[in-house]
Amino acid sequence: FEDNHATGTLGKPEDVAEFVRFLSSDHSVWITGGDFLVDGGFFAHLPTIAAVTDYIASMKSKNK
Repeated sequence: FEDNHATGTLGKPEDVAEFVRFLSSDHSVWITGGDFLVDGGFFAHLPTIAAVTDYIASMKSKNK
């Protein structure tokens, strides 16, 4: 799944927290709305359906 992220890694809760901190700071005073993807580039390089299906199958087998 990491291969489908532009950064090559999976995000951590701290990554999202940093963005939330920015939005709640005075540095974002001119931001009045928008859609922000905090996903490590996942949607910049969409995985194929086959890759997502394989990932879901591997996660299901790990949970058995």
